[in-house]
Amino acid sequence: MDALARVDAARISFGVVRKGTVIATALMGGMIGLAGTASADPLEGSYIATVTGSFGQYLGGPAPTWVLTPCGPDCVNVSAQGAVLHPNGAGGWQGTFEVRDEANGEVVVCTRAISPDLAAADVCPKPLQLMVNYQLTKA
Repeated sequence: MDALARVDAARISFGVVRKGTVIATALMGGMIGLAGTASADPLEGSYIATVTGSFGQYLGGPAPTWVLTPCGPDCVNVSAQGAVLHPNGAGGWQGTFEVRDEANGEVVVCTRAISPDLAAADVCPKPLQLMVNYQLTKA
């Protein structure tokens, strides 16, 4: 499910999306559907989030540090963008965070997922239409 769209200049807390053509896709669905253990392994501590690919022009750092802390049973808080994640039923974690489109002030709810093998992805719908893939490694 691909769609082409023009993206207005937008600054978000993890980078900047510059004007250009962006391909938005539902690759996260495949990542979320990966087979895994019955329950998600706990995530805690500092992780280096190495960017492995993106749709849209991601201009953030190539390897930001994410600090993951428990926020209750089956809950992990991610310092980057304040994402709150819960087990997704496939051995990984999934949740949301909000960013503000600098061009028009619209609040956009983005999805973050982390698979059992610590591959992560952020997907932001229109007007941002941005997807960033990461590989997490313990810092």
